[in-house]
Amino acid sequence: MQSRRADYVTFMGRRPAPAGSLAPPLDGLLHGRYRRPRVFMTGEGTVAGRTGVGRRWGRKGILAGVLAGGVTGVAVLALSAHGLAEGAAAMALRHAGFPAAEVTVEHIGLSSARALVRLDPASGLTLGRVSAGWSAGGLLQGRLDRIAVSGARLRLVLEEDGTVRLPGLPDGNRGVGEGGEPGEGLALPVSEILVEESALAVEAGGGTLTVPLRLRLAEEGGLLRGQADVRIPAADLRAVGALLGTELAGMGSVEGTVALTLGAQEVQAVPTDCLLLAAKDLVVAGERLGLPEPLCLRAPEEAPLLDWSGEGLRVQALAEAERVSLPARGLAAEDVSLSLALDPAASEPLAAEVRIETLRSTGKPALFAPLAFTGGVRRELGRPLSFNGRAADASGLLTLEASGTHDTDTGTGRMDVRLRPMTLKPDGPGPAQLLPGYGAQVSKVSGRLAAKARLDWNAKGLRSGGELLLEEVAGTAGPVSLAGVNGAIRLSSLSPPVIPAGQVLAVKLLDVGVPLTDGTVTFGYGRDGRLNVEGAEWRWAGGLLRASPFVIAPAEPRGIIELHAERIDLGRMLELVAVDGLAATGRLSGRLPVSIVPERVSLDGGLLEAVEPGTLRYDPAEPPGFLQGDEGSPTALLMGALTDFRYSELRATLDGEAGGELRIGFGILGSNPAFYDGYPVKLNLNVSGALDRILRQSLDAYRIPDTVRDRMSEFGRKDP
Repeated sequence: MQSRRADYVTFMGRRPAPAGSLAPPLDGLLHGRYRRPRVFMTGEGTVAGRTGVGRRWGRKGILAGVLAGGVTGVAVLALSAHGLAEGAAAMALRHAGFPAAEVTVEHIGLSSARALVRLDPASGLTLGRVSAGWSAGGLLQGRLDRIAVSGARLRLVLEEDGTVRLPGLPDGNRGVGEGGEPGEGLALPVSEILVEESALAVEAGGGTLTVPLRLRLAEEGGLLRGQADVRIPAADLRAVGALLGTELAGMGSVEGTVALTLGAQEVQAVPTDCLLLAAKDLVVAGERLGLPEPLCLRAPEEAPLLDWSGEGLRVQALAEAERVSLPARGLAAEDVSLSLALDPAASEPLAAEVRIETLRSTGKPALFAPLAFTGGVRRELGRPLSFNGRAADASGLLTLEASGTHDTDTGTGRMDVRLRPMTLKPDGPGPAQLLPGYGAQVSKVSGRLAAKARLDWNAKGLRSGGELLLEEVAGTAGPVSLAGVNGAIRLSSLSPPVIPAGQVLAVKLLDVGVPLTDGTVTFGYGRDGRLNVEGAEWRWAGGLLRASPFVIAPAEPRGIIELHAERIDLGRMLELVAVDGLAATGRLSGRLPVSIVPERVSLDGGLLEAVEPGTLRYDPAEPPGFLQGDEGSPTALLMGALTDFRYSELRATLDGEAGGELRIGFGILGSNPAFYDGYPVKLNLNVSGALDRILRQSLDAYRIPDTVRDRMSEFGRKDP
């Protein structure tokens, strides 16, 4: 048979009453005559016609249908003679879509009735103890003044496809009536509804969310409006995660008051002030979150927090928390605000915006300075979560931009991060302040820095990598000074920072007791926090210095670096000490051991020897006092010999300290043709001079090697 849409309710086969009315003809009520009702309620909730019965439930009518079915049964109970009450009320409920319904009458009188209503005893679905009260005037209008429900136990099951099932209904009762169309409304002829000591269990995603029900609703403009006290002491959050479409675990509690609006096919909930949500052992999308203080859940302005209508369930919420931590990532967020829009029926079921006043790195040392963060999360149908964000420190120098995706089904995702180029000044914030976890050992930094990174994660863990660009960077690392550092360095891990072997930097100047210029360094940095220098080559004093491979821990530097000198120009070397009137020619080779201990880098016991004969001349315009003497004195004789001294052997010892003085001691064997007819003379000579001037000198001849320049050019074109 084909059911049809009806706009009336018929009792005892008599004349129709207005839609939503339950008033029978008065003579039938007085004589106790009651026939099987043919109940018509518009909407998808229940459709029953004289030509057939089609009881199917849709998502939009399921809650309203439960309430309407209960009201129907109680109304029949209230309007029936006592002897027929139980059977008539049960029959009304069965025709309302609850085939196993049972009614046990506890009391019935002229103005009230009370019964125990079980919608489906096998599944535990019950309305509990239902009381109805009415007045004579209201009864004649087909209305009940009041219904009170106590001990109701309702269950909703959210299926994977998003549909909602009410256990206790036949499997077929989940759509519209056979051949029928959804109705336009479901009248609830009750002025006031009171629900106490009841509960609604929502089962989804392997978890159950049990919500205590305590509410009072009053009819207003065709709708039921009122408030519900929400007190959930401990609930499994997996069901909430299924509603949100993401993995959620842990135990949560809720406390607050919600304003409710109940229509025929809609439910709206708006917190009157702030719903306090607390959580323990909270896990979101596989990430453990710490929530030490309850967060505040509000509804956006002019929008309900929860809206359940013919289009399905929609959630719009504003959550605020004082602090949220991600202990596994070493992060903590303070003054957090989350705006959430959830609409499973939309093409974009999930949209969220996040604002974090202060995002901190909780590691020791911190990986970055405190940041302000804004970002968003989106989910499109059939696609993973996508997200983006922007973070900046208070100075505006450190600005990070991120974007990525996360697949909640597989737990895999990725994120691309970029550090926007920042220009540092020696007297401003530097890496030690902006990126303590990476730059704690350097200070007084100037130059330009940029970086990019890639993070990938799955159930096995997190992988990260990136690249750092340095342009004309200068600074100090402990007692060591650097200038003109250029290059692009690859990192194979960000936490802990790991630099694979073979990375190359070009350096204008490195002061380690001797000022090394125009150099390249090939190195790596391991998980053990040790710097592995595979090779370093420097131009110095017209010659070449090469470092033997060495390993050192920047956080606690200690060791000896052996520098091998090749064909050092003696005249250029003496220019470093800048002694007026001193000049020389010739080439030297040897070794320069650099000693490194915390807070001190020095050149100790360096030795260079002449590889060929040369000259040494000292003829200052104004000789220092200790070299001035009367004619024929030893001092005058020495000055005469040095005016044109030609050596055959020369040994030079070098000692110095980074940022201090370079001291050179000469042992020379040679002669002056004009001094004692060229008689061989052995001289010992010591000179010294401050090295800080080299830091101020222009190195115009410096040139970045092509290999380093090419790598820097690729920085902006390639992913990390």
